[in-house]
Amino acid sequence: MLHIRQQKHYLQANCSVSQALSFLWDVPSEIRLSIFANFNPSGTKDGNVHGRLQGYVRTVMKRNGLQPPEHVESAAPRPRREHWQDHAPPIASQGADAGSVWAFAEQLGLPDHAAEFLGALPEDVAQSVCRGFDPSGTKDGNVWGRLLGYIRSLWQRRLQLTEEAASFIRSLPEKIQMRVMVEFDASGSKDGNVSARLVGFANHLANRNGLAAVPVVVAPRARPQLAGGHANVDASEAVADFATTLGLDQGAYDFMQLLPDDVKMNVVSSFDPSGTKDGNIWGRLFSFIRTIFSRHAGWDRSHVDQLKRLPEEQQQDAMLAWMTRHARQAQTPVPSYVQPVRHPEPRTYSSSGGYGGRGGGGADSTLTNFVRQWGLDERVAGFLQALPAHLRDNVLRSFDGSATQDGNVWGRLLGLVRSNWGRSLGIDQASMAYIKSMPEDAQMVLMTEFDPSGTKDGNIVGRLMGFAKKAMAMAQAGASAYPAAASSQGGSYPNGDGEQSLESDPAVMDFIQRCGLDTSALEILEPLPADVLATVIANFNPSGTKDGNVSGRLHGYVRVVLARRGLGKAGSGPAKRQRMF
Repeated sequence: MLHIRQQKHYLQANCSVSQALSFLWDVPSEIRLSIFANFNPSGTKDGNVHGRLQGYVRTVMKRNGLQPPEHVESAAPRPRREHWQDHAPPIASQGADAGSVWAFAEQLGLPDHAAEFLGALPEDVAQSVCRGFDPSGTKDGNVWGRLLGYIRSLWQRRLQLTEEAASFIRSLPEKIQMRVMVEFDASGSKDGNVSARLVGFANHLANRNGLAAVPVVVAPRARPQLAGGHANVDASEAVADFATTLGLDQGAYDFMQLLPDDVKMNVVSSFDPSGTKDGNIWGRLFSFIRTIFSRHAGWDRSHVDQLKRLPEEQQQDAMLAWMTRHARQAQTPVPSYVQPVRHPEPRTYSSSGGYGGRGGGGADSTLTNFVRQWGLDERVAGFLQALPAHLRDNVLRSFDGSATQDGNVWGRLLGLVRSNWGRSLGIDQASMAYIKSMPEDAQMVLMTEFDPSGTKDGNIVGRLMGFAKKAMAMAQAGASAYPAAASSQGGSYPNGDGEQSLESDPAVMDFIQRCGLDTSALEILEPLPADVLATVIANFNPSGTKDGNVSGRLHGYVRVVLARRGLGKAGSGPAKRQRMF
């Protein structure tokens, strides 16, 4: 038995001694000991510990077949009817004080943990439960199960939860549901998306109790309206929350951040992962992204069907390439490096037997002497002969192979031809970097086959980039007809014109200037293979950067490109934000 001092200390700690002594000393000693051991005043929301204690005493005594003291029994609120089983109306209560809650629980024959839960609910929810719950509709006798569902329904309406969040809460064990309803604080939701914050909180509690987190997408009740520049929702932040909720990996997150803002918000607000039967959420999500993006881009059914046949990484490349072309066509902002377009002379080309001469003419003595002087073969002669006359003449006059330090005369010559050809068409540096990354024979096909005169809308760059893919296919199909040209003094040169440092590469430095970066960006670009570097320069779009951290966005894009090619992570560089997925 507790010593009288211990009992008095307990009462002083939990409620007024004069209040408690007025009825506790009339309680049998064994019941009093049970009360001291088990009563928990911490769930009292309104501060009325005395009322909560009275209700608890009544419940314990009646459970043990004892009649509570008269002054305790008289304090209990009376229900309208004694037997709710007789289809009585809902039990009425004038408030949610502790005494009425315990009386309500006692009337329904609820277990202790249910009474404790009721007492810990927000006051307005508890009041609504006591006033509105009707147990008469319980067909299977599980009053507690029906009551929990009723409480959950009131609580969800109070928070205005989305259907996805409500379904998620229903799927949790009762213990977790009760803790969520008692402990969740909606006032901490700064962006107004209470449902998303609730799901995160519930998953946190589930993890602490040894349950695996369940990925759930919680859509805002009203889809953010991004048209007209009046959006007050940050699409990048929405994607970050979305990726965390779904448990997406870094590559998926980085790809989503590169999408247009309206595509991001449509995906975040509309995607439902609940239909994913095999657990491959990303596969289902990517298919959904493709659908939304196709509508955004205005692609027809046949185009989308062709896209679906490609590997996933190529599908992503196609989406990003469309974004780049669209940004250029819109000319927002107008790139400073775009030059006036100049059309080369018409020419003929024979794909059988190599490169043919212009206008049916053969190679002149100047070209023959040039090829002989620098030790080049007849295939190079055919390539030069197929070039526009003004371009070919300029190359023959200005080329100096003696400055080639590594002996790769052909590589240096190809770089000069490509540079002059690009300038003659007014091709921007980013597109030239992409062309430079193509196989040499594909570059040769492109420079001799592409005819800009068929461009009706003036968008030569867009038409050229489309033709580049055709050139790749033509070169691959006719590999024997387009062997990699080589000089007698060395093999093919991988980068075309032999730059040893990116800082001396005008395409790279123009890219850095265009993106508003400083030379520290070279730390991200230097470790990249040539083909990856060309892809980054050609396709990276800094315009979607909301927080001004273009370097972080660039680093994320590099990670995406490297991951697609199975090359691992990029070199060190500043990341936009720390994430734990």
